[in-house]
Amino acid sequence: MRRLVVGVDGTEAARIALDWAADAVGPDGHIHAIVAVDPTIELLVDVVTGDPMSYLERLYHDLADDWTKDATGTVAELTADLVETGAPEALVAAAAEFHADAIVIGAHVTHLGLPKRIGGTTRHLLRKLVVPLIVVPASTKRALADGPLVIGVGDSDATEAAARWAATLADERDLEIGVVRATGDGPVFRADGQLDVDLGREVQELSDHDLTIEV
Repeated sequence: MRRLVVGVDGTEAARIALDWAADAVGPDGHIHAIVAVDPTIELLVDVVTGDPMSYLERLYHDLADDWTKDATGTVAELTADLVETGAPEALVAAAAEFHADAIVIGAHVTHLGLPKRIGGTTRHLLRKLVVPLIVVPASTKRALADGPLVIGVGDSDATEAAARWAATLADERDLEIGVVRATGDGPVFRADGQLDVDLGREVQELSDHDLTIEV
């Protein structure tokens, strides 16, 4: 991964996501940071203060001079933009325009400190994705430092795309891959009666890479 679009909003979760992205792309990589301003919020600011431009100008100043300053010197190029639309729409559009390898966002927590299952931005992005989505939890310190990568496989069309993407990433960074198939309460045998023990071989074939895979 050398080109990433990152959603930022001044929160600690967004800072961690941006740090992760900078670590992931490395000193030769490129990051495009996006802060999205929902038109509803902008209208509310206009009603309350009568001066939405000052609000937007402050956000852009924070984006350029504060929220991205720590990551700027660690990558080859970091660009930033403020977009007046919803976050999912802004991130998807930026990823297409920027030819990003993935979109990176932070995993927010509730005000009680308990992790959310899936936030609203993540849910919306999953319906619109044009590139892989990486959600960085607050506990993450470094990006893909040691591995392994874990691939959840199944019988859907998405398995092949996920396996190829993860395999390329593992090959680039010399990481091991763990392969998991969740069967729930169902049988552990396939319809043909064979134990599902060939997951590693399947992913190896899908990936076109010589990888260390544990099932």
